[in-house]
Amino acid sequence: MELVVEMDSSLNMAHSYERQAERAVRMGRLEDALKLYDDAIMHMESARKELEEEDFQLELIDLQLSTLRANRNFITRHKVPNEPSSMLETNTSNNYHDDPVTVTPTPPPELDTKLRVTKLPKSETQTKEELEICVTELRHLVDTLSFKLEITQRELSEERARRLAAEAELLLTRLCSVRNNSTASAETEPTKSAWPTHVPKGVILDEEDQSSEETSLHDSAESWFDAPTNICDHSVT
Repeated sequence: MELVVEMDSSLNMAHSYERQAERAVRMGRLEDALKLYDDAIMHMESARKELEEEDFQLELIDLQLSTLRANRNFITRHKVPNEPSSMLETNTSNNYHDDPVTVTPTPPPELDTKLRVTKLPKSETQTKEELEICVTELRHLVDTLSFKLEITQRELSEERARRLAAEAELLLTRLCSVRNNSTASAETEPTKSAWPTHVPKGVILDEEDQSSEETSLHDSAESWFDAPTNICDHSVT
């Protein structure tokens, strides 16, 4: 048994007309949608005639055909109030001309049946339609990823700024603590004698030399603390 899958067959053309009809409905072009649904139903019925009665795909074709007819009737019922009153009788007489489809389950094909599938190239219309769908999905994905990336970068920048501010404040606190301790020790240093009370025998210092040495030590200690002291009064924000 050979099964030929033609992309330009009646079944694929019916699907293509159905998608075009759905787009026409979303755009409010009901007249075009009705014509497209008629074409889809015609090709679907043609595809059904190509199948054998015991074919397992017959049930799927019947379901799709029933859906197409239901969609067409739905558009017709919503389109009737917008037409002139002279056309009401003619249109209402054709609203329910389709007979309900009776679906009968068919047994699946035998497992040992060998099927040979031949795939033919798609039509230009179907290829263009699929490419438009892919481009739309890719644009939506790129926009979503760009928005998430922008949010993540902004959060990282804010977190980095908070971390640097906290580290700067901690460092300034430590520097102020060390400065205060050093200042306190420097203030108590001049009150102590800079020379030992016990002078070794044989070492004689003049009073002028001793006073000059004490003055130089005091000046060097004060020069280390000449930096402004108000830096410790401010905190990093």
